[in-house]
Amino acid sequence: MSDQPRIALPKNIGQTLKYLDHDDLAALRAAVEDEWARRGNGAATRADASAATAPARSKAGASKLPVGKVSLIKASALSGMKPAAIARTLRLSLAEVNRVLNAERK
Repeated sequence: MSDQPRIALPKNIGQTLKYLDHDDLAALRAAVEDEWARRGNGAATRADASAATAPARSKAGASKLPVGKVSLIKASALSGMKPAAIARTLRLSLAEVNRVLNAERK
């Protein structure tokens, strides 16, 4: 490994991970678990890892919307658009728009 260049991770990796959508985060987790197993360090079981991350998912809202679309919903609401108009414009359900807006208020 000494002949390979070292890869620098962000100093705020925990904060950076918050911006990954669920699918990307799951792919990253699977790759990390595979690497731990390859190195022989023993990876945490999926049940243990899921239990540890469950509270974080409920706080962030279980929405699978991309970060950009969530930002657009919030900006549209701040500009004065009503949730129904935002849902129509972005072709989303009213429930998804309300979930994003309610998560912002909490």
